[in-house]
Amino acid sequence: MEDAGREDRSVGRLRLAWALQYEATSEDEELARFLLEQELSARARAAAEGPRESLPLMSGLVARAERTEDAALLARARATCAAAGIEPELAHLPRDLDERDARTWIERALAVGARAEAKELVQRWRDACELGLEELSALAEYLRALGEHQDEAGVRLTLLGVLPDRVSRARELCRIARAERRAGRWARAMEQLEQAGMMHRVRLNWRELELGHELIEESFELARVATEDVARRALSLGDELAEQTSNLPPTIRAIGAQARAR
Repeated sequence: MEDAGREDRSVGRLRLAWALQYEATSEDEELARFLLEQELSARARAAAEGPRESLPLMSGLVARAERTEDAALLARARATCAAAGIEPELAHLPRDLDERDARTWIERALAVGARAEAKELVQRWRDACELGLEELSALAEYLRALGEHQDEAGVRLTLLGVLPDRVSRARELCRIARAERRAGRWARAMEQLEQAGMMHRVRLNWRELELGHELIEESFELARVATEDVARRALSLGDELAEQTSNLPPTIRAIGAQARAR
């Protein structure tokens, strides 16, 4: 009887989630979170599983709200899906999307770990919209989340050309370097860091800001993984700026120490 009651509650949660998928408003966001929390708690307590589509669907409803506070809850859902062998696919991928809906679905897919669906949606959105500054920034972040770092670097290079101020361009150079490093293109990453370094040398006040810390950290990160010649140049740049930065976080100094110990 207890198992039957548990199954009835699981099916009831799924039915409510299906209804919310088509009719939910912002007032239903807390209900979506409650459903996901209850489903996770039920799976943690009982060996028997509920309907396999419950977790992906409920996770998608929560992700739709785009709240940073939900990151831990969605991470629990992804881990539970992985442990149960459930693919976090999105149940009803729409054929026709306007720009706003496309981005909502992309972020929903990324949040629940549906990488194939997210990649398809990103490509469809990319092909359909006019890529201005805001769209290029969003596209670069989607590609980063998908692990498409070579493509990300190319998009960020385009974005670099339309950014309106020096601070934004200096920050973007570091992000291009990060993407190139993750793509394994270390010489290209070094080129971006050296350009950023030239900007920092004439703006000393940047070094005590997060902007300066980001350049030092990325230089050390590159020095940890690159070939000997590139690693030497990256470490030299990081050390040069670190010596002139009084409030550099210990975590960044530790990365530099790891790079020197290679």
